[in-house]
Amino acid sequence: MRKIYIILMLAALASITTWLTRVHGTTSASAKKDIMEIATFGAGCFWGVEATFQQLPGVTATRVGYAGGATAQPSYEQVCSGATGHTEVVEVTYDPAKISYDTLLDTFFAAHDAAGKEKAQYQSVIFYHTPAQHTQAVAALGRLAEHGVQAVTKVLPAPTFYEAEAYHPNTITRSGGSPMAPAARNRAPAAPACVALCRWKRRPAPIPRIRGRC
Repeated sequence: MRKIYIILMLAALASITTWLTRVHGTTSASAKKDIMEIATFGAGCFWGVEATFQQLPGVTATRVGYAGGATAQPSYEQVCSGATGHTEVVEVTYDPAKISYDTLLDTFFAAHDAAGKEKAQYQSVIFYHTPAQHTQAVAALGRLAEHGVQAVTKVLPAPTFYEAEAYHPNTITRSGGSPMAPAARNRAPAAPACVALCRWKRRPAPIPRIRGRC
């Protein structure tokens, strides 16, 4: 009788353990799908850069702001003066289950001339948030260099992000503009496996600045 009792107890414990594993395993998998990651890029005027990233499936949110300077909570006017050393950047929140960081890098290089020198406000810069992002960004620049593209893009650890004034977000969308030239919009996007040179050559025409700001 004692042996039967022990066997029944062990069977019950095994069933409970299996059930808990299934429940927690499912919860963990579901939670992983909901984990968002952040990427931060500087590629010129943040109006057009933001609009370009907003078009990507898997990008869940964007914020425009300033990063990399010496002044806390800088105003747009201060950044424009060049005195703070800040860069206009776009903070991209994305779902890594739907879009990869490499695809964001593709878009970043396609959205501006990475070989063109600009003042700090509009410089080409990748602010990485993880060691993996750093590795991927450096690798992308390496592929560009192998094909003779001398990008001036900086790869730096992500500093404090200061959100821009309320009139900046979604400026291109609100003004009825487009982040890409018509010819570029009609092209098929570069495949994720495309080499960096191919990505760089397919960049769209620069976005005209809207007079008055940015």
